[in-house]
Amino acid sequence: MIGSTALAATVGWLITEPWHERFGYLRSTAIGLVVGLFIVLSIVSFNYFYYKKVHLLKKTLKHPSIYIFPIIGDVLSKFLYASIYEFSLARILSWAVWGLFLGLAISFHDRNRDKIIVGVTGGFLGGGLGALIFDIVGDFVSSYGGTVARAVGFILYAIVLASSLILVESLYIKLSGNSNQFDFKNLKLKNKV
Repeated sequence: MIGSTALAATVGWLITEPWHERFGYLRSTAIGLVVGLFIVLSIVSFNYFYYKKVHLLKKTLKHPSIYIFPIIGDVLSKFLYASIYEFSLARILSWAVWGLFLGLAISFHDRNRDKIIVGVTGGFLGGGLGALIFDIVGDFVSSYGGTVARAVGFILYAIVLASSLILVESLYIKLSGNSNQFDFKNLKLKNKV
């Protein structure tokens, strides 16, 4: 899952990066939408393929939450970032909100409370940590140019986000003591729409 998420972030970045020089504002608006959507689609698709539940993937991809929550998260994170730009942790907080909505998009389509808790928590933590790593690594590779810094940063953001979702899922299962209650591995739609 982590590798496919990194690949998805790379593809999303490759689609939007050529617009950077001419259409800087358009690119900055589109990159969150495109990269976020690719990350969500990658994680959702990977889970279905890995657990051999491909027949449920078509139904899931038709669910509007997979597309709406990344848009809402991107808009809110940009608004938050613009509001607290002077604050040193602005990117971390705004990307944590972006990650929260990406996690919600990944988990909401089943309407399973446990999956939503894991998605929101893992997304928020992964988004914040991913932004921190984005800033740190971006400073190191910025001498190669902004293009390289953005590429490496978004790939690492996706890796940290996916890892955080996996870690939070594992902790949630362990702490709840009832792995049957949490259904990520079996991917059964409890509330059929």
